[in-house]
Amino acid sequence: MSAGEIQQENQTKKTGKLTLKKTVRILWIVLSAGLLFFSAYIYAVNADLFGWFGSLPSYKSLENPKSDLSSVLYSADGVELGKYYRTNRSAVTFDELSPYLKQALVSTEDENFYQHSGISLKATLRVVVGVLSGSRRGGGSTLSQQ
Repeated sequence: MSAGEIQQENQTKKTGKLTLKKTVRILWIVLSAGLLFFSAYIYAVNADLFGWFGSLPSYKSLENPKSDLSSVLYSADGVELGKYYRTNRSAVTFDELSPYLKQALVSTEDENFYQHSGISLKATLRVVVGVLSGSRRGGGSTLSQQ
C-alpha cells in the first residue's frame, strides 16, 4: 500500500467518524426537542400550573358522574309504580333518536363528516395555523374524534 492510499483510507475513516458523530448529535437534538415539546405540552394542559386549555375535571367527578335521569320504582312482579325526578329525563338508545336530530348534530359539529375518514386534514391544518398565528377560528376535532 502506498502512502497516498493510506492517507486516503485514514481520511475515509475520519469522515465516517465525523458522520457518526453528527448523526448521534442530531439524534440527541431531536430527542431533546421532543422531550422539551412534550414537557411544554403537559405544562400547558395542566390547569393548576398554566391552564391554556381550561381546567380538567377532578378524579372524583369522573369517578362519580352526576346523572339527572329519573329513578323508576318497580314492584316485585316488574310493574312500574312510579318515577322520581327533578327533571324528567330518561336514557335512550341511538336508534331511538330522531333522524333529524342526528342530521342536526352532523351539520353543526362536523359538516364534512361523510367526506373524511374520521380525521379531517383540513380541520387539523386549520388548528395548526391557528395555534401558530394566535387566532382561534375553529376546532380541529371531528365527530369521530369526539
